[in-house]
Formats: sequence, structure tokens, C-alpha cells
Amino acid sequence: MFETSLAGLNLPPQSSPGFAQALAQAVDASRPPTHSPGKNDGLISQSAFEAAAAQFGATKTQADQLFASLDTDDRGSVSNAQLLKALANTGSDPHSATSQALLKLMNTNGDNTVSSSEFLKFESAMITAEKAPN
Repeated sequence: MFETSLAGLNLPPQSSPGFAQALAQAVDASRPPTHSPGKNDGLISQSAFEAAAAQFGATKTQADQLFASLDTDDRGSVSNAQLLKALANTGSDPHSATSQALLKLMNTNGDNTVSSSEFLKFESAMITAEKAPN
């Protein structure tokens, strides 16, 4: 992930069905180039993901299962695109195992909804995980 403000993305209301998809598209459109020598490559390693998920109460096993479902190309890392696609799918397919695991991870207060502050906390943890050494 990379750091950007959600305030200027002109998103629909968080409660609307298209929020997740609009968020993924807006963030993807504003993403800086990656894979430049010496620059952040936009990937989260499994160990960094485990550490970030632990901050939200996930066990290593839960983190590893979610990581495996996000790592759709089996490269041993999760890219920005993979994470954004999974986040967008929480709106279009909220009953999938991956969506349920992501929503459970983000819903830290247990009220069965993900508030904007919970989402931003998760986003911040993923940005930190991306910057973590592999």
C-alpha cells in the first residue's frame, strides 16, 4: 500500500453498495509507480502480514490462511492489487471466506460493521507491513 488521503477521492457514501469498488478504483488510479530500483515495491511479505494481522487479534494460523487466500499468484507476497481486489470483493461478495476473514479482521469492536476509523487503522497497518523488511 501507499499513503494517500481518502478525503480527496470523491467516494460515494460508505454505506452505499459501490463504496468498496469505488475505493479500490480511486486508490488504484492515484497509486504512484512501483517496482523502481531502490523504491518500495508495493508488496507485503507473509511475515509482515502476520505481524500486522496480530495487531487486530488474528492468530498466526488465521493470518496465514488469509494471506494464502490473498496471495492469488502464489509468489509469497501480497501486492497492492491483490489486497485492493479482496477489499473490493467484500462489497460484491461479502460471504466469501476471504471477505469474511477480512471483515472480521477489520471489525475490531465486534459490532459487525467496519467503520471508517477501523478501515483506516487496517489500511495504516498494511502500509506499515508493506514497508517492513522481508
